[in-house]
Amino acid sequence: MLNSKAVTTPMDPNIRLSKSQFPQSPEEEEEMLTIPYIQATGALLYLALCTWPDIAYSVEVLCRFNSNPGLAH
Repeated sequence: MLNSKAVTTPMDPNIRLSKSQFPQSPEEEEEMLTIPYIQATGALLYLALCTWPDIAYSVEVLCRFNSNPGLAH
């Protein structure tokens, strides 16, 4: 590992996502219904598993919030 090179990852390490960032108002809930969150994370999961493994951790973090995603996610 002494000769290895550091690379950037697609996820900012300072971002902290949590379940408390779910939609807080009916307006936010309506807005989230227009965003295809589950379909997008599913497509990214396919890419992470089959062709683009460097995004696997970021996709896994986002998939944790499939049941109730908020705008921060």
